[in-house]
Amino acid sequence: MKLTLLLSLLVSYNSFAIDTCESINEYQLKMDAHASNYKNAETTRTSEGGVYKYKKVRCKEFCKINESELLDLRYLPEHPDANKDGYVNFPVINKDQEKAYISIYAKSLILVAKACPSVVRTFPG
Repeated sequence: MKLTLLLSLLVSYNSFAIDTCESINEYQLKMDAHASNYKNAETTRTSEGGVYKYKKVRCKEFCKINESELLDLRYLPEHPDANKDGYVNFPVINKDQEKAYISIYAKSLILVAKACPSVVRTFPG
């Protein structure tokens, strides 16, 4: 399974490298979504209420963020978010996979930024 994921990421990376300058916003949006997933892999309570929902960006004519309702139920009776039976809902997130996606999109952003310097924004630091 890990080899399959690695191969699909490599194929995706090669297709990113030949994209156009318009793709920079798409890559940034996707990298941000995967970074949020990685950061919130164990978040059981959000400010909006409920467990964190996995985010996936889909781009066709325009980009849209879809959220997954898939949850992993774990028996942790001492957890503050445990239900009356001692179970806690967690988002279904593979941190290794999310880290790989972040890396791929970061590299893609660097490649596009080098090819299209006029579309790259810099922020005062």
